[in-house]
This record gives sequence, structure tokens and C-alpha cells, in this order.
Amino acid sequence: MKLLTARRRVASVLTLMCALLTAAPGDAASIKDQAFESATPDTIPTIFREYRWAQTFTVGVTGTLTRIDILVAQMFGVQPQDLDVTIFDTIAGAPHLPLTAPFHIPAASVPIVAHPSSFDSYAYLSATFALPVTTGDVLAIVVSTGSSSQYYWAGVYGGGYPRGQLYATTSNTWSPSGTEDQAFRTFVAASGPPVANAGSNRTVRSGTTVMLDGSGSFDDNTDTPLLQYAWSFKSAPDGSAVTLTGANTMTPSFTPDLAGNYVVQLVVTDSDGLSSQPSQVTIGENLPPTASAGQDQLVMVGEPVTLRGTAVDPDGDPIAYEWRLASAPTGSLAQIAQPTLATTSFVPDVPGVYLAMLTPSDFVGPGTSATATITAATATGYAEIQAQAAAARVRDLPADAMTSVGNQNALIQLLSNAVVALQNGDATGAQQKLQQAISRVDGCALQGTPDGNGPRRDWITTCAAQEQIFPLLLAAVTAITP
Repeated sequence: MKLLTARRRVASVLTLMCALLTAAPGDAASIKDQAFESATPDTIPTIFREYRWAQTFTVGVTGTLTRIDILVAQMFGVQPQDLDVTIFDTIAGAPHLPLTAPFHIPAASVPIVAHPSSFDSYAYLSATFALPVTTGDVLAIVVSTGSSSQYYWAGVYGGGYPRGQLYATTSNTWSPSGTEDQAFRTFVAASGPPVANAGSNRTVRSGTTVMLDGSGSFDDNTDTPLLQYAWSFKSAPDGSAVTLTGANTMTPSFTPDLAGNYVVQLVVTDSDGLSSQPSQVTIGENLPPTASAGQDQLVMVGEPVTLRGTAVDPDGDPIAYEWRLASAPTGSLAQIAQPTLATTSFVPDVPGVYLAMLTPSDFVGPGTSATATITAATATGYAEIQAQAAAARVRDLPADAMTSVGNQNALIQLLSNAVVALQNGDATGAQQKLQQAISRVDGCALQGTPDGNGPRRDWITTCAAQEQIFPLLLAAVTAITP
């Protein structure tokens, strides 16, 4: 019997450890708020039959209640049943109505205790929630189970937690249970100040009504429309008599009366009285151009790389271009051929990653840069990357794009074998595997429709799917073909 008990305890503890590894959403930012963690718990009370037990506590931090931990153990030799943990509000200190749905804890997750005087298997069970709370709220942790189970809720006789009370009920009328306290911990993600967002900078003509928009502002517990808005002018052109219409709304407006820049500031306040840092928007300034450096590329060492850049200036100003290699592999002497052209090139001279940066400028100065990542590989490395990419795409194809799941697996295996051959320096073997794979996906490329018959029929049955795979395989085999 002792051996059986020990085994059951080990199994229960392992199951519990797995359950406790699942963190509550947002719990990483939570702090321990209220807790009663007795050093020498008694087994009070026994949770049995139709009873529900409630331990009240007082919230100490405004924010979101994310987790409750309670010290509970199942009695040895009693039919196990699941536990439900619910958070209730209170009236006059007693539990009243549930504020959350019950959090279900399987019986297998509850540690087993053979006797009330044994606490070595006790462990905190976690129930996760997302309940907005306010400092001073008096809430209750309600624990309930089925009609035949018996559990221990660890705590102490004689109280010890001055801000809580244990209650019990078999109906809807809760009764205090002496001066006992039960071991528990509560975790709250504290409410932070809101974040103001006054919108994007832009240029307008003098005399045009400007609509401001603070709808990008947000808070962790106050809906954006319910925030308090306070707009004001941080600066305006000398001599301006401009005023804001609706300065305490989400979307005020104003009409510039002089040429120049208008800097408008927004501060928002949430329902807890916390105010944001100011957010500013500038109306009337010259906005910088923004660049695009083109797509990232995979190339072979020694092959020219074409860089195709573009840029947009919100004010329509002329744009100047400047390319540079922001980073390159150690030992590289590569240089961009014509760095002041939107479209230019360079030749990667060693394997590795090159970061090509394009910076656009207007008459005011540099704008917003953009980068393109160029990965240069040896012929073997290039072929290996392309083969791996093709295998990944084959793996993601839907069932209706393949002749069968078996053929899908076979094609993936062919490509895996080609990669292994490349890694082992067997270029000939890799070519053979790649050619075999190509023969199963080349119908659309060769004749406009998948091969449907014969021993070399295509395993990929749609041209759309073949067009995802064929170019990768062709690039791979071409790279290693003398």
C-alpha cells in the first residue's frame, strides 16, 4: 500500500508540474498582489460533497487579475473529481455573484495526500483569468467540486490574514467558517498610463481645415473612446491667432491662418486618472522622402546583383539617391557600382550576407532609409538552399495538388537526399536526385499542362503548384551543373 501511495504521489506531482508550466496570458508582467502563505498549513477545511468554499481577499493594485494560486490536495483513497475555481464579488464582505467563468482543474492535476498531517505533496494549483480589478475591491476565491470527492484546502486555524475570511455554503447563502484562513496567492498586472497618439505629420495649405485624429491612442483598461482628450498648440507661426475647435474631443480641428509649421500636442487620461506622455503632430512641415530598397535576394558568389530602389516624397520634391553596403561578410571588398542611381548593382565576392542600404534625400536632407538583404552562397550552398526551399513548399501543398500523400512524401525525400548529397560533396548524386524531382513537376513548364500518364507522370497535379516548385529545382540543378 505504501508503494502504491508513493507511485500515485509521484504521478500526481508530475502531472501537476506539467499543468503549472502553462503560463497565464500576460502573467509575465503580473505582480504578486495579495497572498496568505502559511508556513505550517493545517488541513482546513475538507472540501466535500456539495460544499463550495470561498476565501475573500482585498485587491491591492489596480489592473488586471491574471492568476490565482491555491494550496489544495486530494484525499488519498477517495474517488477523484475535478475542481472548479471562480472569482466572485462580495456584498458586506461575503461572496455574492461570479465575476468569471469557472476555471477547470482536472483531478489528475491535484496532488494526493494520504493523511491530513502529511503536507509533502501539497502544491499550488493555478487558475488563470483576465479580470479588471481596482485597488480596494473585496473579492472571493470560490472552490467547488462534485458530490462524492473530498479535498483538503491547506491553511491555518485561528486566522492570520487580516483582510480576508473563509466562507462555506451548500446553496446560495454563504456562512463564515470561524477565523480560518486558506493559503492562496493573487497576481495582478498593474494598470499603466495610457499612450497618446496625435496622428501623423502632414502638409496642408494655409486656410485649409485640418482634422486631427487621436483614435490611435490606447490604454490597458479604458476603451479609446472613453479616454479624456486634451489638445493644445505647442507652437505656431509668429503672429498666428489660430484656435482649436473641440480641443477636448478625439477629433478636433483647426484652420491655419499663416504659412508655417503648427505643432499640436495631445495628452490623454484614463479612467484611473493616469495621464499619458504628450504626443505631438506637426502640420505644415516638409516631410522626408521614404525609400524602398527592393526585395531580399539569394544569389551566387561572383554573379552581379541588381538593386532596384524607389523613393516617394510626400511633398513632391526632387529626390537624390545614395546606396551603400551597410554590412558585408568579413574579407569582402565588394562595392556598389553606381551608388547615386536608383537602380544599380554590385558583385558579392565572398559567401555571406550583404545589407544594401538606400537613403533618399530632398532639399532639406536625408529621408527614411531602407535595406535589402542579399545572401550570397557558393554554387553548392545555393543549390542546397533552393532544394530546401522547394522541399518546404512541397510539404505545404494541399492534398488536392498532389497525386497522393505517398508521392508527396517521396518528392520530399528525393529533395532531402539531394541536400544530403550536396552536404557530402556528391554533386553528381545531387544532380541525379534533383533531375528525378524535376521530372515530377515539369509538365507545365514543358507543355503547359501536368504530365498525366506514364512512368514519369507529374506528382504535382496543378500548374499553380508546379510554378512554386519548378523554378527552385531548376535554379538548384543549374547552379551545380558544370
